Amino acid sequence: MTYPKFVVLLDQMAHFYTQGTGVKYEAPPYPIETLPHRKLDSKWCEIVQRILKQAIANALEHAQATQLILKLEPTDATLAFHLQDNGKGFDVDNCVSDGYGLREMQSAVQNLGGKWEIRSQIGKGTTVSTLIQITYSGE
Repeated sequence: MTYPKFVVLLDQMAHFYTQGTGVKYEAPPYPIETLPHRKLDSKWCEIVQRILKQAIANALEHAQATQLILKLEPTDATLAFHLQDNGKGFDVDNCVSDGYGLREMQSAVQNLGGKWEIRSQIGKGTTVSTLIQITYSGE
């Protein structure tokens, strides 16, 4: 899959997972016209999709949010995304996680050479941010 198509797919995937949940989904415009039309590594695509899917699932299951905003920031070398909810938030420093959850998403991002950050405030919602190096097919 080419990079521009993958970015569109991520937006469509987020929209799909929020349909019928009562959570309003928004995605500000993202630039794809300047992205290289190069094929991405399929394993890389699978992992990035899994990370975003888990972030969405966590927001839908735990946040009690009414709104999700996905901001995609693609460049030639990196893909950043910020998933923000307006839910109940949590104390990041005292979070106990089991299962796939936050710890595994962080590990997946780091295994791709990326950076990960969670900002949350009780009563104010949560934002999950990633910055991941692009892996093109054949590299």
